Amino acid sequence: MAINQRAKGARGERSAAAYLRGLGFDCDRAARLGKRGGEDLMFKQHPHLSVEVKRVEAMTDHGAAMDSAIQQAQERNPVAWAVLWRRNRQPWRLTFHAGAPGVRVTVVGDARIRVALLWLAAQDEPIDEQKMDDAARHAT
Repeated sequence: MAINQRAKGARGERSAAAYLRGLGFDCDRAARLGKRGGEDLMFKQHPHLSVEVKRVEAMTDHGAAMDSAIQQAQERNPVAWAVLWRRNRQPWRLTFHAGAPGVRVTVVGDARIRVALLWLAAQDEPIDEQKMDDAARHAT
């Protein structure tokens, strides 16, 4: 990978981590925490959640770049994975599985992304009903 691509990836990961912290998630870049070859982002309260970050202008919710990102995320956790992505001057989007094999959903918007990540995190851990209720209330 070229140095320019690596720097762009690191900028995208920093931007994504700041965005998710703004949504109330305690997360940081895995590389900043000394982790290599794993998730792009690490969540303190949801360590099993695998989120791949992409800042690719040609990215769509279907296509080769998305398929590659999903494969990377699924290798780390086949249940609780997501791809957080955006193009230049566009809002963040989150693509994730919808509970059935081969079905994926892309959501846009702070409240929807927050609810989706909480739902994904609950797939591998006991559900915190209060957290889910609060997130759903804020999504409307």
